Amino acid sequence: MPASRFKVTLSCRGIPEKEGRTGIANIMEEFQSRPWHENISCVWEDEHLWLRAENDFDSDGNALALEFSDVVCACVQGTFTFGDGDLRDPRVSPRFSAHVSDVPALIYTAGFDVLRDEARSYADRLKMAGTRVAYREFPNLIHGFVLMTAIRSALAATNAIAADIRRELETSPLRKLPTREASSS
Repeated sequence: MPASRFKVTLSCRGIPEKEGRTGIANIMEEFQSRPWHENISCVWEDEHLWLRAENDFDSDGNALALEFSDVVCACVQGTFTFGDGDLRDPRVSPRFSAHVSDVPALIYTAGFDVLRDEARSYADRLKMAGTRVAYREFPNLIHGFVLMTAIRSALAATNAIAADIRRELETSPLRKLPTREASSS
């Protein structure tokens, strides 16, 4: 008996058209390294970024949804910014800080996460290097829980992370520090 084939269609709205259209090539390139999805297409249509793919394991589309959200965040410029949307803000990208030692690391992981041990190790290494680190593990959750907010414990964890980030941004000493670009001019 041949394996079932699932056709999955996902859309992402709220991305400006220019960024959506520009990100398509990067998204397609990223999905070429994911051979478990076939017949992949990504288009800008009706003010949405659409991703369509086929596979033999994802009947409800959840796996593709997780992958698509990660790829959109990585490939579409301006997807996640705050304030004036400056991607060079050191609170968004610490590499633009003139004072790297002042840049904290907020590291979150799940108890059932294949990357949990690596996250712990990374946090320990940063602490040993003198970086201010907040490491938090949510023991009863799995990787990708921030996308599963229909589950109460995942929603609570996601809200806790948002509160931590908000607090860090509001109290960050970087609010008053110039970026590397501004300090060199």
